[in-house]
Amino acid sequence: MKKDQYLSGFRVTRKQKISELKAILYELQHEKSGAQLVWLDRAEQNKTFCVSFKTIPENDSGVFHIMEHSVLNGSKKYTVKEPFAELLKSSVNTFLNAMTFNDKTMYPVASRNESDFFNLVDVYLDAVFQPKVLEDPNIFYQEGWHYSFDENGEPSYQGVVFNEMKGAASTLNRKAHTELDKLLFPESCYRFDSGGDPDYITDLTYDDFKKAHSKYYHPSNAYFFLDGDLPLEQLLEKLDREYLSHYMRKDHNFDLPFQKPRSGEATHYYEIGEDEDLQNKCRLSLAGIICSWEEIEKQYAVKILCDALAGTNESPLKKIILDKGLAQDFEMYLSDGIAQPWIGLEAQNTSEEKFDEIKETIFSTLTDIADRGINKADLLASLNQLYFQELDPDEPRGVILAITAMHSWLYGGDPELYFSPAQQFEALREKIDSSYYEDLLREVLLENNNLVELQSLPSQTYGTEREAREAEKLAYEKSLWSENEKKSLIDAQQELQVWQQSADSKEDLATVPSLTLDDLAEEPEYLQTTVAEMDGMTVLSHPAPIKGLVYLKLYFDISDAAFEDLAQLNFMTELMGNLGTSKRDAEELQREVKTHIGNLNFSLLPVPDYEDSGRCKIFYVVTCSVLENETQGAIDLIAEIVRETVFDDAYRANAYLLQIREILRQASNSSAHAFGIMRVKGHYSAAAAAIEASSGFSFILWLKEFIADFNAKWGQFIAWAKRFQQQMFGGERLTVSVSGYSVAEASKMIAATFPAGAARHKEYAEYSVSYPKQEATIIPAAVSYACMACDTRPANGNFSGEWLVVNRILTLEYLWNKIRVQGGAYGCGFSIDKSAKCVFYSYRDPQPWNSLDSYRKSAAFLKEFAEKESNFDRFIIGAVSGLDPQLSHKKQVDIADLWYFTGTTAEKTLLVRRELMATNTGDLLRLSRILETSIRENAVCVVGPAAVIKTEELSLIDIW
Repeated sequence: MKKDQYLSGFRVTRKQKISELKAILYELQHEKSGAQLVWLDRAEQNKTFCVSFKTIPENDSGVFHIMEHSVLNGSKKYTVKEPFAELLKSSVNTFLNAMTFNDKTMYPVASRNESDFFNLVDVYLDAVFQPKVLEDPNIFYQEGWHYSFDENGEPSYQGVVFNEMKGAASTLNRKAHTELDKLLFPESCYRFDSGGDPDYITDLTYDDFKKAHSKYYHPSNAYFFLDGDLPLEQLLEKLDREYLSHYMRKDHNFDLPFQKPRSGEATHYYEIGEDEDLQNKCRLSLAGIICSWEEIEKQYAVKILCDALAGTNESPLKKIILDKGLAQDFEMYLSDGIAQPWIGLEAQNTSEEKFDEIKETIFSTLTDIADRGINKADLLASLNQLYFQELDPDEPRGVILAITAMHSWLYGGDPELYFSPAQQFEALREKIDSSYYEDLLREVLLENNNLVELQSLPSQTYGTEREAREAEKLAYEKSLWSENEKKSLIDAQQELQVWQQSADSKEDLATVPSLTLDDLAEEPEYLQTTVAEMDGMTVLSHPAPIKGLVYLKLYFDISDAAFEDLAQLNFMTELMGNLGTSKRDAEELQREVKTHIGNLNFSLLPVPDYEDSGRCKIFYVVTCSVLENETQGAIDLIAEIVRETVFDDAYRANAYLLQIREILRQASNSSAHAFGIMRVKGHYSAAAAAIEASSGFSFILWLKEFIADFNAKWGQFIAWAKRFQQQMFGGERLTVSVSGYSVAEASKMIAATFPAGAARHKEYAEYSVSYPKQEATIIPAAVSYACMACDTRPANGNFSGEWLVVNRILTLEYLWNKIRVQGGAYGCGFSIDKSAKCVFYSYRDPQPWNSLDSYRKSAAFLKEFAEKESNFDRFIIGAVSGLDPQLSHKKQVDIADLWYFTGTTAEKTLLVRRELMATNTGDLLRLSRILETSIRENAVCVVGPAAVIKTEELSLIDIW
């Protein structure tokens, strides 16, 4: 393909080699419609397609977020109610989603199967250009918002996006970021919440929604991105013939106005529990616009600055804030991916009376640092770590590249600008020995007179005030309705319910393209693992995709650890690498790690026994990614950290306790379903009990008790930690996983560094929980999360491939309709693990009690569905997709290692696949009976606001 060549209405405008991606970039433009297209031609079998639109919000109604949801609910060609859900059932996609950003909306799909790829592309093209929502307002009402009337005729607001954003608005991190955008960009679209503010979502009308689609969803405003080894000419011909040739180029002015930086300040409130202490719950944020999108070197430099100055508790600015007791945590960061990136500084968990001293300390400390010079070794360490992250990409790579291209392409720039960072890093490395970073610090902060200030203050009444505000708005709207208008709204709700409960016809379902079972690969793909006994250790080795990059994992078997020690073991993993050792202090240690190791992580890994749920293995895991020439140094540092960390530093340890608690506070609000799932599954296996004890609500409760009585408990912890160090980190307990390095050399290095030590005195851990099976916890939020688990083995249930089909049927055919479509929750699901334990969950759910009722009726639905349907191919195909995800090499190694520890073989995996693909009516009826029996003995955990939680039915977990 050459420049100025014409292909199906497209003209090739550019051809560019990109060495770092081993790709050739082609830019094309569709002459008639004005659509732009980029293709990264590279040897990648996972094909990616993405169509994006510049979408500039004009208010806080979340119109483009609602549009992102709505266009995927049927189109001119694909007339089912939810083609998106149908694709989830019947595609082997490796990515299928859509995302709304501050100034753009993106629709990416990916698949390794070419036929499937074209199916996905066609459904998405028809969805964005010919959506059914423009003719059927029920889709807008369901996905956006509508009035819902109770039996007394009293109205409330409902809608998927409405409930999603009520949950999102409950988290301080998101709320503070949104308020900062308002301060920084008072004249730009960034001042609006593109996801939608629940207070304003209900102001959006259906007519305004349709006008927004007409204005922005046009090929002249479309950015098509393709990645991978794909038949370009065939795809271009399809784009032109079926869509783009039907549009004329349209002049539009969607340029973002440049926001002149300005100062400003504001105060906002966020919700905490009614019984929570107000002390040290404030946050002070400072922020300032620093550059334009095309200044890529400056953006990387600011990231390096942020990490060098505040990346760890030992970094100079963060350290002085913590040492002076001004805040429990401090952060510096760059907010990028927009037209005008900005720098942010946040003092977290502080008090209002300390705000002035915090600001004075920040600027006096930074002035002193700029005058004395930033530590060159710190700058080099931060640069090395940031560059390593660029070398070690995650998956799905094509989708990440699509998003990255838009960082410049959306604003009229070169889509490859952010694809080749090596030259920027080389230039930034050379500038370490100059005054560049000190000058940059002065420019973006010390001499920047246009910083904004945001004060985030806690409120015990914010939740009730929010509810009162919503009730007042509803009452006012109700007062304006005539009887006929109210009747019309009630009729509209009833019509919506009838539409939601109606089934797609066979004719409509037939419009959705699908693969056949013959299109599926018969055997799964998996990472090869070679197992060898070397130097007294078991060594697992895997092939590596990136030359010169080494992945190293050290698994210390600590299955003789007591159950009551798991929480403090998890805390120990947080301290390692953050406290000093007998050889160097924490500051020097962290500098060494950043300089020489790309990634270093300490964690606990409970490994289930699939045959005996009452027992498991527990590993203390050290994970390391490193350049090949740094391997020996990395092993030496790991040994120093795990065996010689000095735990006597009560001050630093207490700081980490408080920071971990705040991270979990935010997580237990924004992702409460994850904690609920851990809680209910903990009843049914030793491994799940270990996960909950070390990472779930039990860990939060342990932190709460430790912090409340720190002085008394700290001495006990030190004594325990020292004993653990002496006993648990010997070669006798060690299994090593290596990828990208000589196995023999790595084995010798590790064996020499970790002598045998004490052997474990138990082969397996046997854990169980003692908390109640029916529980709830209250969080300061506007929506809820409902989780339920059960064990199928007492009903003669065992894991097999047929259960994966049940997973798809219950999640996408039953729960999706009951809980998401009809109930208004943002998400829901069912899953079963290889120990035959089932779990149900809902996410940002306005009706958690209805969801629990739906879970209890799931077996009856499965039975009815199996008796009514005769062909389950689409669910089988979707289930196969779940067996073959697109994973980064690191995650492939994790899975391969887990296979080894659980005794999972290629033969067993192939058997599951064959069972799955042979699933029939009899199988589903048999499993429905097992589920019906099993679910009678269940565990429940509901997480939500106080107004929703029924404490008379559930035991309350007081986590805060």
